[in-house]
Amino acid sequence: MSYCCVPECRSYKRKESGKRKTFHRFPVNTAIRREWVVKIRRDVGQHFKIANNTRVCSDHFPDESFTKTLCGIRKLKEGVVPSLFTWSSIKPGRRTIVRTASHVATATCGEDARGDESCHSMGQDLQEDIACTSSEVETSLPHSDHDYTQRPLSLEEQLQEACKSIARQEEEISTLRGNQFLLKRFQCDDKQIQFYTGFRDYNTLKAVFTDLQPTACLVYLHKSTEFNTSRLN
Repeated sequence: MSYCCVPECRSYKRKESGKRKTFHRFPVNTAIRREWVVKIRRDVGQHFKIANNTRVCSDHFPDESFTKTLCGIRKLKEGVVPSLFTWSSIKPGRRTIVRTASHVATATCGEDARGDESCHSMGQDLQEDIACTSSEVETSLPHSDHDYTQRPLSLEEQLQEACKSIARQEEEISTLRGNQFLLKRFQCDDKQIQFYTGFRDYNTLKAVFTDLQPTACLVYLHKSTEFNTSRLN
């Protein structure tokens, strides 16, 4: 016997009050099946599993969700989702109206004409309270963008700061220059010259380099020409 799996529904596969109910399987489409599970407020797990005999009765579908075949069989339209439940018929509560102090003060003054003076004093008190509150807020809020309480620097102080900045930059430049690898750094150290170049001192290195400099490219061209000539022979 088929029964409806919707909570708080006790429908079985039989006629009730002269109306024939129909019981429908969960759809094959995964997305629509998930919507059915959410709508009926069930969680698939140890206590609820969707089987071949798990059904939802026609009481949870509006009339426009059904169609009839040529043989008169009542069927659900494709893609419909159950939407009629006992918890969905609960009407929302009435909205509560909250009156502000200004409306209450106006109503009180309208009901009692003799209270005009009290209403006027009440309005003045409210204005004074608002003014005091706004001034306190303005005083307590910190100015995060600018510190207007700080004294601006004088021209002499600005000049001193600029000189300090220039001195720091010159020191950085000299440090970077000292880290460069130049031969002039070792021109007075014969051991370093011999270690890095193979010459005995800086003057010898400079003399050899000066003699070879005008003909260095010619030596390369001569070797290249000789190599090409040997290949032709």
